[in-house]
Amino acid sequence: MIFEELFEASNWQPVEYKDKMIRIGDTLPVSDDIDRYQIIFESVNSDWEQGIFIECKGANFIINDEEENLNGCYFWFNKTRMINTFKILKKNKTELKVWNIWRIDKGPMSYGHNGAALYFEEEINGKRFYCNDGYPDDDFDDLIFQINWIKKDI
Repeated sequence: MIFEELFEASNWQPVEYKDKMIRIGDTLPVSDDIDRYQIIFESVNSDWEQGIFIECKGANFIINDEEENLNGCYFWFNKTRMINTFKILKKNKTELKVWNIWRIDKGPMSYGHNGAALYFEEEINGKRFYCNDGYPDDDFDDLIFQINWIKKDI
């Protein structure tokens, strides 16, 4: 399935597909009571390299205890830990966005076109994402991961 056509017709808004609300990417909560986020990679079922891209404009991150002066970063399933943590510095009034990404034969990072889509299930303080990369099928098992937010101790 070429989801890009559905998203273009909806002005890139989420669309219902086979009883699931699918989207190109997602926005995660950002608030003062969230201390950090945890990414847990669960599985990959694709011939292409899989990962996720997170972005928070006007901010930067501490990733796995190392400060980065970037407002976006990526995590490749086969090149990083299975569990990663990150913290947002300089939150301002911005959004934390996440997309599934892929690349073929170590080529450029791709996202958001052709067969790309994801849906999620709500968890307590988190979401489990089921991703479809650019290959035009609709199995949503190319990458499965969780992002949890850990609240500050009061």
